[in-house]
Amino acid sequence: MQNAKKARWIPTLGINFGVVHYNPYREVYINGEPSKSVGVFGRIGYLWGDKVFETNNYNLRDLGSEGQNFLPGQKPYSPFALSAGSSFQLTYMRKNWALKGEMKFVYTSTDYLDDFGPGLWYGGDVNKVKQNHQYDNIDPADLNQIIGYNGNVGKSSQRSTDGLNDWYYQAHLGYSYFLFRK
Repeated sequence: MQNAKKARWIPTLGINFGVVHYNPYREVYINGEPSKSVGVFGRIGYLWGDKVFETNNYNLRDLGSEGQNFLPGQKPYSPFALSAGSSFQLTYMRKNWALKGEMKFVYTSTDYLDDFGPGLWYGGDVNKVKQNHQYDNIDPADLNQIIGYNGNVGKSSQRSTDGLNDWYYQAHLGYSYFLFRK
């Protein structure tokens, strides 16, 4: 007579530490023409109904939306951040297979995962952002969408005001089948 259970639940708590490599981009949607060919390398095309839309992708770190690339003493933020987090997993295990769900919370050492840091909007001068030499090839209409210029925002207004670094959640669901289990 076997004394083994047919199935069991296994809860797990965890902590994690790591390094995150990130590069925030902004997609600017434009209306395309169906006859226009859609290329690669920064342009993506897709069809929605009978319309063709295209996107231009812009590297926000290169833009320096708080003036990191054109203000004296400022430099672009690092593409790396440290992270720490916690997780909860619940596994339903059977003899030959398992189903696992996981929820994870991760806190990072940067406030720039979304390109919104504690600096001033446009470095305090929107015209300097528009004159940034790294973005001479940007369509002016795209640039206005990227930086979200609003004349009501004061020159001394901070972009991120909560004082916290960025964090994110993850949720995973997985299925495993055991090939070599006795």
